Amino acid sequence: MKIIRNIAPNSLNKYLIAIGLILTQFLIFYAIIFIFSKYVFWIFGSIIIIQIIFAIYMANHKSMPEFKMLWLSLVLIFPAFGLVVFLSVRLGFGNRKYKRKIKEFELKIESFKNFEEFADLGIKSYTTYFKNSGSYPTYQINEIAYHESGESAFVDILKELRKAEKYILIETFILAKGTMWNQILEILKEKAKNGVEIKLIYDGTNNVKLLPFSYKEELRELGIEVEVFSPLKPIIEAHHNNRDHRKMVIIDGITAFHGGYNIADEYINEEERFGYWKDTGIKIKGNAVSSMVLMFFEMWYLCNSENLNLSKYLVNQKNTNSKGYIIPFADNPVDAQTTSINCYLQMIYQAKQYVYIMTPYLILEHKLETALIEAVKRGVEVKILMPRIPDKKVIYYVGRTNYKELVNNHIQIYEFTPGFSHGKQILCDDEIAVIGSINLDYRSFYLNYENASLIYQHPVLKDIKRDFDTTFAKSFLITEENIKEFNLLKYLLGKILKIFSPLF
Repeated sequence: MKIIRNIAPNSLNKYLIAIGLILTQFLIFYAIIFIFSKYVFWIFGSIIIIQIIFAIYMANHKSMPEFKMLWLSLVLIFPAFGLVVFLSVRLGFGNRKYKRKIKEFELKIESFKNFEEFADLGIKSYTTYFKNSGSYPTYQINEIAYHESGESAFVDILKELRKAEKYILIETFILAKGTMWNQILEILKEKAKNGVEIKLIYDGTNNVKLLPFSYKEELRELGIEVEVFSPLKPIIEAHHNNRDHRKMVIIDGITAFHGGYNIADEYINEEERFGYWKDTGIKIKGNAVSSMVLMFFEMWYLCNSENLNLSKYLVNQKNTNSKGYIIPFADNPVDAQTTSINCYLQMIYQAKQYVYIMTPYLILEHKLETALIEAVKRGVEVKILMPRIPDKKVIYYVGRTNYKELVNNHIQIYEFTPGFSHGKQILCDDEIAVIGSINLDYRSFYLNYENASLIYQHPVLKDIKRDFDTTFAKSFLITEENIKEFNLLKYLLGKILKIFSPLF
């Protein structure tokens, strides 16, 4: 029986915590004034000097303008709170550990990667980029199937899980008890009894909101190896803001799934939260699955530093009859690479006919917004699909502040009328697409661990294009007149919060 939940759970907890810290700062200031009133001039004079030094430091710091604006705003308006947060992020002891471990793992898997050269000039630039920015190989002749909904993907995942003979690897951001997880768990329990190796990674935020803290022990008793990425602890550490947002299911090194869907009932519309939940993803069969296996074990190594014989998980598959290329890739917040957004920018600047984007969140940094506007000036049609019913209202309000500039520059924005569109993909010119876990926001591009696949000149692109066209037809086109009708208070709230959007 489908569960209907019209009222979204409170998604403002982290903002309430921030507000509480700010109020605490004001109380501290008042206490200082009361207790040390005769030293107020020196105290506030020192604060002003620190703020000036910080402003000079940020003006010369090599970072994005949006991040500079964020930190300057925090430190100038809320000096104590802002400096504490900045130093926590800047020092980032937890991230240093993860950075070191990623480098260690990359050295371990270097021999497993095969970098081929391809004559096709269209794929060559991407092959070279991903080789030099993350060391991700390009694969030719893989079978790829597109899933236009979570329900479709779920049926296929269950079918493939039942075929597992050696191992099953699952990595997910959200894991929630319900119909979806119960059916998967039943198969995992049966497979574990039959000697199939099962490894599961889920993000540590689940322990707070969705699962009991001891749940991993319950699963281990069932024969499932479990790791929880970065469990939240009652201490201030920057890496708590970097979450494992990846989603993948891998069976025997032969078949792999990834996309926007997590393991929870709303993703397959067994639970209704924001109208119909639209999601997308792909299934891969072929040698490209090897890259996804290595991505999974990179995260496994971050969780427990376990040294495994990875060769037993990699399968050299025969070529299929499919054409085209695929580059599965990952992105992380602790290295110097910004792989995902650089890939998007390259695709947009090379587009000649159209750019179609599906994303649940639209928090654009300047260079991405500029790329889209410049594409339109070259005669490229740009369409962006957003949800009509949001899951996170604060982020939705911030996203809507981008509408006016985009629409005024002839970028078409559609809002998915039946409900919430959670798909994460970009398609250009019937030629190239990226699909995976990456949202168009700072969190996906700079703060989270993400994964996706670039697909070039593969027959599956026709299915992705068809789904875009079908979904646009079910969506509401935003016009200049519509924007004038936006709720003024919500629009102003979005404008104010946009300053802090790099933290979202």
